Amino acid sequence: MKVRPLIEAYLKGSSSDKLLEYAIGSHRPHVPRDPYTLHSTAHVYVPAGVSNEAYDEHLGEGIIQKVKDAIKKKPSPVPGKKEGEAIGKFGMSYFQAHAITGGLSNPSKMPGYATSTPAWKCQTGSILHKVEGSVCRDCYARGGMYTQPTPAVAMTARHNSLDHPHWVQAMATMINHHARTINYSGRKITPHVHFRWHDSGDIQSPQHMERIAEVARLTPDVKHWIPTKETKHLSNWLDASVRAGKKRDQVVPSNLIVRISHPKVDQRSAGIEKKFGKVRGIAFSDVSEHNVLDSLPSHLQDAEACRAPERGGHCGTCRSCWDENTGHVVYHQHIPKNITRVGKTTGTYLRKSWNQYIEKRAAGWSEKFKSSRDVPAINSKKIPVLSDEHNAVLHHIANVNVSAVKATQQRGFASKA
Repeated sequence: MKVRPLIEAYLKGSSSDKLLEYAIGSHRPHVPRDPYTLHSTAHVYVPAGVSNEAYDEHLGEGIIQKVKDAIKKKPSPVPGKKEGEAIGKFGMSYFQAHAITGGLSNPSKMPGYATSTPAWKCQTGSILHKVEGSVCRDCYARGGMYTQPTPAVAMTARHNSLDHPHWVQAMATMINHHARTINYSGRKITPHVHFRWHDSGDIQSPQHMERIAEVARLTPDVKHWIPTKETKHLSNWLDASVRAGKKRDQVVPSNLIVRISHPKVDQRSAGIEKKFGKVRGIAFSDVSEHNVLDSLPSHLQDAEACRAPERGGHCGTCRSCWDENTGHVVYHQHIPKNITRVGKTTGTYLRKSWNQYIEKRAAGWSEKFKSSRDVPAINSKKIPVLSDEHNAVLHHIANVNVSAVKATQQRGFASKA
């Protein structure tokens, strides 16, 4: 993201939202946020012909106060030293949790925090990306800032952390931290009680889905929303939960909404709706090429249109995506300008050398963060064990996986015979 065009657009009358987003570094959580930085450097980027009066009005004291207000509304995903080092209820500090998970993302559209993994590591999504007419064909997370090295490394580090034995407790530590109403000094603060899973990326396995559900159980004051196209993983998770003793309509935690994304633009899958439509906590979303802000297509009349485009790309006060009573949400298809597509028969989405570069940096990300913050090792004895319910579901998922492998081997032996 370049600051010059943002300043030029702002001086020509555009909203200051994008400029403020740059100033507070929501896309650069590793950069300290200083309300005076933009003011002190803006003169370098101001177009020729702008008067001193206009500069003072738009980029002087006024912009400093706007940046200060923006920082209050959207605090950094990484807290300060005192709060970051305090040991929480799950036996670790925020810094330790951040080092385990790769930290949270902070999308400017959302009312709270999120987590993201690389879109090029989506399983179903990587197949759909090659299909004309699919919602993943022009995936926004395969363009824009998502493919810049720093965000790509952060997302890859998060993806690589999913199997960490304390991943659940670490995610719950960070989410609960941002949902608190009083900070370490006793001052009241605004809680962030809406969390989005995967503004980029998707579920990787039934075990991953169960770990997300356990995070939701450990953060009861937060409403979670997870969009997904991984219906196979979702189905296997539901089945394992039922075998573990739960009723099917009680599997999804009450503070979690799983919103299945239909795979085709302007098309719904009757099979998906029939299979999951009666499960409490599961809803659906559509993508349309029509302007859903004006009127909904006839086949999407029962959906609620996402009106973020009317608010400069922000959710505003709307929380429909987190509301299980909103059965369908429809989004207008948006395509990033620098999207990199892959053909039906071509190979990997990104160059091999680029992938190797990102993976190498991601592999050393955690140690680099711990070194920069002097983060001590975790005392595993102080980490609370997870619920019996959670462990029972993981046990049944593992048994299904073993059975599937045996069945595949037996079919292979039979065909050879």
